[in-house]
Amino acid sequence: MFAVQQFRLFSMGILSTILCPIVIFLGFFISFANTENKNYELLLPVLENGFMPVSKGLIYTLLPIIELFVILFLSSIVKKSITKKQLFVLNVLIIGLMIGPTIGAIVEFGAELASQYRYPAYEQWRLIAIGKYISHTDFFAIYQWLSGGVVRISLFVLLTSLIFTKDEKNSKLLTFLYIFLFIALLIPVDQSIFSEVVFLYFRPVSLVLLIIQIVSLTLFIGKRKKVTRS
Repeated sequence: MFAVQQFRLFSMGILSTILCPIVIFLGFFISFANTENKNYELLLPVLENGFMPVSKGLIYTLLPIIELFVILFLSSIVKKSITKKQLFVLNVLIIGLMIGPTIGAIVEFGAELASQYRYPAYEQWRLIAIGKYISHTDFFAIYQWLSGGVVRISLFVLLTSLIFTKDEKNSKLLTFLYIFLFIALLIPVDQSIFSEVVFLYFRPVSLVLLIIQIVSLTLFIGKRKKVTRS
């Protein structure tokens, strides 16, 4: 993250180029490796309890898709313009990475058991055995989580550095802030409390704030276009 602040988009591009293909490959690998453990009849019936449970689940699953609007802030520092086709392909990849583990957990464990797991993707990796001697492949799930977290956090670090590092004082302040956050991460936190805070507060509040930001920016840009045309 510190390198992203110093070297900006170049370092983040290299980081994503290295990590993302491996994450996508592991996603396809676990999908095919667990084929014998899957029962696709468990996906049916669809909408058995109506659309309300699905709408509640969208609060948590739509957040990564809506966060794509931050790419608009990178248009000023990217040499080539971001096309609609590129955004469409990126959306398809993200939706696939979101739907894949969810469907996999349901067809492997059933809807009730999958809903009780805190990390269903981790449990899917535990089912895989490579030959006779390799049966613990769940560390790949940790690699996928850390890779996604590093890229996602680095993106927001990049945007933060672009906003607040207009002079040397702000740059030093931001560096001290990252050091403070790194030390804060070393403090042990109970996983049950952490999951409850993320599930009940962080994700719903983040979704609402992102929607408000998108609507506000859309209205602001619309008014600005009207003023320039007039």
